[in-house]
Formats: sequence, C-alpha cells, structure tokens
Amino acid sequence: MEENKTQGSLYQIMDILPKYTKINEIYQNVLEDKVLHFDEQQQIVTFFKQFRSLENFEKAVLDFITSKDKEKQLQFFSILRKVIKKNIEKYNNNRNSLDSIDTFEICWDRTNSIESKIKVQEKHTNNQYIELRDTKNSLESASWKGDEERVGELEKKVNKFSNLYKIEQEKLDELYREKEKLRQESLKFADNVFGKICELESSFLLVLNNYFFDEISSNSEPKQKEYFGMQLISSIHKECNGVQFENLNVIDFYNILNLQPTIAKLIIRNREKERTYHLISKLYDCIQSDENKEWRTVLLDQLGIKWEIYNSKYKTVSVSSEEGNRKNKEFKDVIGSIFNNIS
Repeated sequence: MEENKTQGSLYQIMDILPKYTKINEIYQNVLEDKVLHFDEQQQIVTFFKQFRSLENFEKAVLDFITSKDKEKQLQFFSILRKVIKKNIEKYNNNRNSLDSIDTFEICWDRTNSIESKIKVQEKHTNNQYIELRDTKNSLESASWKGDEERVGELEKKVNKFSNLYKIEQEKLDELYREKEKLRQESLKFADNVFGKICELESSFLLVLNNYFFDEISSNSEPKQKEYFGMQLISSIHKECNGVQFENLNVIDFYNILNLQPTIAKLIIRNREKERTYHLISKLYDCIQSDENKEWRTVLLDQLGIKWEIYNSKYKTVSVSSEEGNRKNKEFKDVIGSIFNNIS
C-alpha cells in the first residue's frame, strides 16, 4: 500500500534535486568501491519509484514555473539538467558494470546479520533439547527399575527442562520469523534499476527541453540538433523495435536517429536490411533542410552500411507489389501511415 502511494504521489520539483545529488554520490561510491550495499540499493530503488511518473514530473515543472520568476526558474533547471546529465554520463560510461550487479543477491543476503544470531540460538536450543532428551531417558530407565524416589526427582527435571526448551525454541522461531520478514521487505528493492533510471532521466531532459530548451541551451551548453520529434520516433519504435531492430529503449532509439550522443547501438536483425533501408529513405525525405545528406551519411556509417549497397537496395520495398513481396508491402504501408499521420 505504501509503495503504491509513493509511486502515485505528487511532489515539488525542488524535492528532486537533493535526492538526485545523493544518487550521484551513491553511483560514485559504487564505481569507486566496486560494491553496492543494501542501503544504497534501497535508496536507488526508492528514488526510481518515487519519481518514475513522467506525468508527475511535468506537473511539478509546471507548478514551479507558475510560482517562481523566470530568473530563478532558469537557475534551478540549469542546475537540475547538469545533475541529470552527470548521472546519465556515469551510467553510460559504466553501463556494463552497473547492469551486471546482482541486486537480487544483495537484497537476499541482507539477512546474514540475523543468520549469525540464528546459529547461536540454534545451539542454545539444541543443547536444551539434549538436556531434556537425556533426562527423559533417565526417567524411563528409573521407571523400569521401580525407583520411585528417583522417578519423582526426574519428573520435576523433565518439567523444568521442557519449559526451558520451549522458551529457547520460541526465541529461535521468533528469529526465523524476523529473518523471513526482513527478507520479504528486502526483496521489494531487488530490481536492478540503473538502466530504468537512465531512461527516465532522458525523458526528464526532454520535458525540460520542451519548456526551457532555448534558454538553457544558449546559456549553458551547445544546442543539439533534433532532426525528428519524439512523436515520430516513438511511433516508429513501436512498430520496428524487436522486429527490424534488436530491442532498444525508445530514448536510445531517439538519440541514435537524431545523431545525439549515446553508447547504445542500433542493430539490424537478420533479413530486415532492405526494410531498414526503406525506413532510412523515408527519414531522409522527412528532413526539410540541406542537412539530410549529412544525416544519412553519418547514420549509414554508424550502422555499418556501405553507401553502394544502400543506394542499390533502398527502393526495393517501395516498388514491391503485394503479389511479389507481401511483407515488404505491409511494411511500406505501415511506415507510410506513420509519416502521413505526423504533422
């Protein structure tokens, strides 16, 4: 219940900056120490769950815009963008290391501190059980011998040791319950969310660019060229991801097609090159400037596609008839519809 409440709750945009600073610090510690502790993993996952709603982030940005003057807005969002970019850079530069961290094991092993207590208590409980067992055996032997005085003494001891054993066993059971409770609570933070946070951060930057792109870009860093908007990229990604290309998140897909910095690679799947050539051709035609040739040259180079091969193949899908190649025809129609629906 509390987790759902956190995910759906609104917040002020000022709340995110100090937590972002802490996340940056944790990333740096993990990269330097080569180890991620549970409390750090807990903070990372909590951060992601609290700020994962892009809708809430945009609402927080709008609330801040209406409550602060322009100068304060620009100062704050300039700082926030730098912090976000710094965290993205840390992740991209260490993607393999961070993604390979076994966060499930970190959370599972959190109970090790209780495990040592359990072992000690198991020893106490076992010793008390042995005491009780041996006394019961002595009682049985005395009963067979008819030693009534000895039987009376041993019966009192059996009662005593039985009560002591129950006490020790209850202590042990309580530790078992505590261990299970701690493990269940820990596993709520078992997901490795480094990649998810990076994707979320890229979305944050897009939101900020929508409201402050010109001001922030001109005052703090060079403006990056956007050849295609997110609406077009998202529609293409929905149709082509995992079909023409190996799975890739939409932000990396956006960055690659806009020739923006990213370490992600766009990998063409087997038997999908001709349809990819057609898509590149459609994107090329979509660029309303004399930069389209430069864009195409750079993208082909990034994809490892030779110009001669592309130039001889990119029209194949365009001229495919329904009878000649049904899959090409369907792809051409879908892609054509996407571009036609983008104003």
